[in-house]
Amino acid sequence: MRNTIISNQFLNEIIKYRKHLHTFPETAFEEYETSVFIKEKLESYGIEVFTGKPETAVIGSLKRSEKPFIGFRADMDGLNIAEKNNFSHKSKNQGKMHACGHDGHMAMLLGAAKYLAEDKEFNGNIYFIFQPAEENEGGARNMIENGFLNRFPMKAIFGMHNWPSLEENKVGIKKGPIMASCSRFSIILQGKGTHAAMPYKGNDLILHASELIVSLHSQTSRTNPFDNSVLSVTAIDSPDSWNILPEAVKLKGTFRCFSGKKHIEIETQIKKACKALAQRCNIKVDFIMHSDGYPITVNSPKETDFVINTAEPLLGKKNVVKDIEPSMGSEDFSFYLKSIPGCYFFLGSGKKNTGLHNPYYDFNDNILEIGVNLWITLAKNYFKKR
Repeated sequence: MRNTIISNQFLNEIIKYRKHLHTFPETAFEEYETSVFIKEKLESYGIEVFTGKPETAVIGSLKRSEKPFIGFRADMDGLNIAEKNNFSHKSKNQGKMHACGHDGHMAMLLGAAKYLAEDKEFNGNIYFIFQPAEENEGGARNMIENGFLNRFPMKAIFGMHNWPSLEENKVGIKKGPIMASCSRFSIILQGKGTHAAMPYKGNDLILHASELIVSLHSQTSRTNPFDNSVLSVTAIDSPDSWNILPEAVKLKGTFRCFSGKKHIEIETQIKKACKALAQRCNIKVDFIMHSDGYPITVNSPKETDFVINTAEPLLGKKNVVKDIEPSMGSEDFSFYLKSIPGCYFFLGSGKKNTGLHNPYYDFNDNILEIGVNLWITLAKNYFKKR
C-alpha cells in the first residue's frame, strides 16, 4: 500500500528533478549548474541558502525554533563514466554520468526540504547539506577544513545512500562501522633500464612489479581473517613503449579495512614486501602512504537507534535490516561522523543487475517516495519531544 505523506503531484515533481539532474551530471568540485539548480529550488521554497568553500556546496537552512540544528546530507557529484543507457534522460555531458545515484539523493532531499518548508507545524531546525565531491575527492573533508562545522554547528547529522543489493524500499543500517576506510598508496620501483631484447643487461622492473602485485594481493590472506579487509593494486604507470624495459615503474593502489589496528597491520605487510623485493632484486623500492584517504564510517549508537525507531513504523520491522553487512566501499560522510554524532544508512533500490558505478546504472525512481518520507519523518520525530 502506497504511503501518502506526499501527493502524486508532489512525487511527479521530484521525479522530474531527479531526471533533470541525471541528464546534466557534473564531477567533483565542478557541480556549478547542479548547485545553481539546487539553490534556485531551495530559495523557491522560502529556505535560506548559503554557499561557501568549496564554491559548489549548497546549504539550505530551515530554522523554526531556538533548538539546535541537525543536518541531512546529499552528495552531488557524478562520475567520469560514459553512460550507455538510451532513455530520454541519458547524460548530455559527454564522459560523465550519475552512476551512483547522487541524482536521486539530491532529489529526495529537495523533496523533503520542500515539504518541511511548507509544513507550518514543523518546529525543528534543519541544515539541508548538498555536498560536492564525495567520489574520491573528499568534499566533506574540504568543507570541514574550510570551517563548515564552525559555521553550521549541528547536534547530529544523517546521510542516506541507495543500495542496489538490498531489496527495494528496505533500510539497511548498523551501529558502529558500516563502511570501510579507504587508504591510498604508491610504490615506485627504480633500477637500470634496458632494451626489451636484452633484459639480462638491466633490471626487469615490469617483472618485479608483477611479482610485487601478486605478493600484495595475497597480503590480506596473511592478516587476521576475522577483521575484514581488501587490498587492490589499481594502476601500473611506466613509459609507453614496445621495446624498452623502463628504469622506473609506479604502482598505485588502495586498501580498505574497519580498524586502525588493521590499517597498521596491512601497511606493515606492504612495507615488508617492498623491502624484501628491493633486497632480493637489487633495486630501489619506495613506498608512499598518501594522506587523502577516507576514514571508517562509524555510526553513533543513539542516532542509529533513532533511525531504526523511525524507519520501523514507516516501513515495517521486517523491512529494516538492523545489522546489515558492512560495505568495503568508503564514504566521506565519515569525516562528519568523526566530529558529530550521526548515522549513515542504506535505502534498498533492488536493482541487483545494474550495480553502482556501472555505465548502465539508473536510479530506481520507485524508491524516491519512501526516501522523501524517511527524511520528513526523521525531521519530525527528532524534534517531536525536544
